[in-house]
Amino acid sequence: MTFFLVFDVPVFWPILLYYWIVLFVLTMKRQIVQMIKYKYVPFSIRKQKYGGKKSVVSTSSSKDWFRTCPSRNLPGEQDT
Repeated sequence: MTFFLVFDVPVFWPILLYYWIVLFVLTMKRQIVQMIKYKYVPFSIRKQKYGGKKSVVSTSSSKDWFRTCPSRNLPGEQDT
């Protein structure tokens, strides 16, 4: 099934499979070593959680802040 009969060589498929696996490993070795070095995982099982800043619970509500703002008053309140 080739243009030239010289290249029409029968190949035993397990040998061809082994050849492709070796070729893949040799060409990807550098990338695989770097991924292992930097602990890169190309897949994830569940959503990653970060241990960032914890939310701070304040004792004052947003209405208290609004009241302390000098240029704003709540509806129905007078300027003092």
